Amino acid sequence: MLVTGATGYIAAHIVKALLDTGEYKVKATVRSTSSAKAENLKSVLGQSDKLELVEADLLNPDSWPA
Repeated sequence: MLVTGATGYIAAHIVKALLDTGEYKVKATVRSTSSAKAENLKSVLGQSDKLELVEADLLNPDSWPA
């Protein structure tokens, strides 16, 4: 399952709900994996082998390889 903008209020709740079911692997996009918002998201959601945070900054062309 892909959730974009995972550090947003609604998206973060969706990611949590998906992980809580135990049925989904979630790939969640964030602008920067090292940002304070991404770190906060990781701490709220906890460590999970079913969660992958992916850096996807729309303003940075290097974030979108060909």
